Amino acid sequence: MRLLKKILIAILVLVVLIGLAGFVILPAVLKPVLTKKISEALHREAAIEQIKINPFDLSATIRGFKLADPGGHESFVSFQELHVNVDVLTSVFRRALILEEIRLNQPYVGITWKVDGTYNFSDLIPKEETQKKEPSKPFLFSLNNIQISNGAADFHDTPNKTNHSIRNLNLDVPFVSNIEHYMKHYVEPRFSAVVNGAAVSITGKTQPFQTSRESLLDIDIRDIDVPFYLQYVPVKMNFKLTQALLDIRLQVHFIMPQKQAPELKLTGRVDLKKVALDDLRGGKILRLPVLSVNLASVQPLVPKVHLSEVSLDGLQLAVRRSPKGEINLLHLVGTQTKAKPEKAATEKKKPDQADAKKKELDLQVDNILLDRADISFTDEAPPRPFRTRIHPLSLAVSNFSLKKGNKAGIDLALVMDQKSRITAKGPVCL
Repeated sequence: MRLLKKILIAILVLVVLIGLAGFVILPAVLKPVLTKKISEALHREAAIEQIKINPFDLSATIRGFKLADPGGHESFVSFQELHVNVDVLTSVFRRALILEEIRLNQPYVGITWKVDGTYNFSDLIPKEETQKKEPSKPFLFSLNNIQISNGAADFHDTPNKTNHSIRNLNLDVPFVSNIEHYMKHYVEPRFSAVVNGAAVSITGKTQPFQTSRESLLDIDIRDIDVPFYLQYVPVKMNFKLTQALLDIRLQVHFIMPQKQAPELKLTGRVDLKKVALDDLRGGKILRLPVLSVNLASVQPLVPKVHLSEVSLDGLQLAVRRSPKGEINLLHLVGTQTKAKPEKAATEKKKPDQADAKKKELDLQVDNILLDRADISFTDEAPPRPFRTRIHPLSLAVSNFSLKKGNKAGIDLALVMDQKSRITAKGPVCL
């Protein structure tokens, strides 16, 4: 009995010591040490509000972490809480890092693109090493129950004087692992956020560490503000896109088998809405309430495009020819001056095998629908300007294809200058 009593007392004392060390001593020691080490390694002021360790379920929680921008007090990286739970027994048995749960709450990242072309994290990018390293065995890991909730990010584009924002970012990943036992299973991530005011949702299945790297993704993005992103187009634009919204609902299927060409297939629907395009003087060129494109199967790597339907409703188009004979639609995008070719470039080159094997586009559209179109044409080149208007215009094209000998069906009906009615119907072969 005395021996049993001593064993129980020893176990009790050990439990108390482990609890005292884990709950009280270790967090108090780690907090200043981690803060100092992170600040010295990243050359940024780091702060941690609280560290909690549970030695019995082998979990750790860090709260109130903040990493300041270099030379400033604004946040570069921060989060409200990070919780990690380690599966020690499985980790030791498999000789790998096994985390049962990773929970990150309210993370934030602030990125700044400076005028000199660098970023506020450029100093953290490791330099390339010239010495060749011997290939080492891959580090095995299994990260389970990954949860990121209510995240945010800001991108400050100083050269373009523009700011981009991400809010309400949520990401759930059941597991990610490169251990063979888990690699055959699909990872089913779920992602949602509000990017510059547009709702983004992505769900799917993926096997990132399998040899085929098969992935199935459902992408849902609503109300993308297209004019906001035109400032990043590298060519000069001779028009003003005052309004345009884009909805994208796509299913992406990607496979990259070993020693074979990768396969990429897109299906779904794309809608361009409320388009208002004017010339630089404010003259109306295009109004388009909605353009809808249904993708039956698009394989851009082949390339092969099969569209089930393309529909335009309420199109308004103003075509003008200037006194110099220039048509406004042909000069919407400015041409860039090309650099003078070098001597080596001026010599004729033999077509390589890649050019010789280049495949032509295989395009097929089941139905093209144009309804209630309003097209006006103004010709200012003659001594007397000529004006005409086609309204309404309806056009239906079926079985359109670029294949040789293909016959497409056309059904056209229009009214010109509110007087002349023209109809045409029948097969057409390109």
